[in-house]
Amino acid sequence: MARLIEVPGNAGPINDGERRVVKALVEGLPDGYWVAANVELAEPSGQSFDYDAIVVAPHAVYVIEIKDWRGRIVGDEREWQVNGDVRRAPILPTQRKARVLKSHLAARMPALGRVWVEAAVALATPPAHLALTPEGQRRTFLVPDLLRFVTDPSQIAKPKDGITDLVGPILRVFGSVARRRSGPLIFGHYEVLETLEQGPDEAWYRARHRLFPDVPSVRLRVVTLSTYALNEDQLRARRTQVLRETEALLRMGSHPNVITARESFQDDAGRIIVVLDDTPGRTLRQRLQDGTPMTVQECIDVLQDICHALTHAHAHGVVHRQVEPQTILLTDDGTARLARFGLAKFLTEGAATVWQKGTIDEMDPRYLAPELVNSQVGAVGPSTDLYELATVAYELFAGHPPFEDPMRAFAGAPPRLENMPAPLADILPNLLAGQPDLRPTNVQPLLSALRHSHVGERVKRVTGPKSFYETLGISLTATLRCAASLAAEAFPVCTGSIEPLTIGSLLSRYSMRTLNTRRCSVRSRPFARSTIHTSSGQFGQAGRAKVSGT
Repeated sequence: MARLIEVPGNAGPINDGERRVVKALVEGLPDGYWVAANVELAEPSGQSFDYDAIVVAPHAVYVIEIKDWRGRIVGDEREWQVNGDVRRAPILPTQRKARVLKSHLAARMPALGRVWVEAAVALATPPAHLALTPEGQRRTFLVPDLLRFVTDPSQIAKPKDGITDLVGPILRVFGSVARRRSGPLIFGHYEVLETLEQGPDEAWYRARHRLFPDVPSVRLRVVTLSTYALNEDQLRARRTQVLRETEALLRMGSHPNVITARESFQDDAGRIIVVLDDTPGRTLRQRLQDGTPMTVQECIDVLQDICHALTHAHAHGVVHRQVEPQTILLTDDGTARLARFGLAKFLTEGAATVWQKGTIDEMDPRYLAPELVNSQVGAVGPSTDLYELATVAYELFAGHPPFEDPMRAFAGAPPRLENMPAPLADILPNLLAGQPDLRPTNVQPLLSALRHSHVGERVKRVTGPKSFYETLGISLTATLRCAASLAAEAFPVCTGSIEPLTIGSLLSRYSMRTLNTRRCSVRSRPFARSTIHTSSGQFGQAGRAKVSGT
């Protein structure tokens, strides 16, 4: 049985899920293991990192984030969707907390620099539906699996009893730097519901208004101005930078395709808090991953919405720098909105960047412009956002981004996509040029190409979960693959002149990302015919007549 490290004044677990996991760790781990729960570590900058559980084992130290999320969880290593609510994958902030703890150990005693600190996520309750990619499931465990992981040093390639001689010093250092968790974070009128991201001097939270708890939640960007980490001149410069950046966001004002700031204030501790919308919906990344089909017109609509967002941002001297499926939010009516301006660059004179060492490590390199990876390539500007939006456009039709490494852009444009509308396919090589000065300098050429790529009228659609499209026990994607084969037999040439509600027209409008042209197996065709015939209510009477005729 493990021993529990008691922190003076600790009020205990903040929820029942945390209590159950800590109890399981203490009772399920063997002698020689130590468990600390519900503590905080403070950085010199003034940031505080809260830890649900820390396990000191004879071979390593484990930082464990506990989530009592129930219901339906789907996602990958960067983003999860919990009962329709988009959340950042918890392993990312947990890894940052592990690095913070490691830095505290090494700073207090250099010999502790060889201690391995591993991050893990524990799900306190088995969810009703858990569908994570292999990368997303890495280091995410139910409680029985967590116990096996923590007690098996081979899982992290560390020798058994490798740091037994250092357990005593680790506990002494931990006892000197850890403190009890202070309770819910409060910033002005806002109470924090969830920590989304934390960095050296700033953090992002989901929060609610304390006086109006039933109104929709907001996001908070909290910048800490520490008199310990910064001297007087640095403090003044940092405050000026943050206020200028916040002013630029506020100056952008509201726009239907942008999630920007509502207000900004400074609290008694000197921290600057920016309040932003927390719009309900899911990200484009989630939509692409859960198999929900997108028509060609829907892809064009998303790209056009983000073009409008970038036009608005660039007109106010703001370059987003992180345009990717994860920062594109799809609202319930199908509108695309650009979110997360936390890494934006401001083109006004004297404005500083919030791009810090290690920022790239937490981003998906497949969507990064080359100049963000190597500043020698060229200056960051509006063309940076255009490059990144072009990688999203390519993925919508190809099923994957054009490059795994942004520097591959210098080797030439990716293959032309036959299923992409010609005007968009024509301009894409210019947008994906490795050299920034070879790309268009504004959004207008891309907007023009998108306008000429329309295949129909825009229709607002609810971007519901994949289960909405599986009411007949077969995914719409699989059904359409088989229907594509049947339609190809019935209509060898599709001219696009068929009635819009017919199956032939419907299939012709689906992007290759969700509609694979592979012919379905002979065995599945009768079932596909039957399914589509039965589903004719979703496609229209004309669709049923056409399919029945095959």
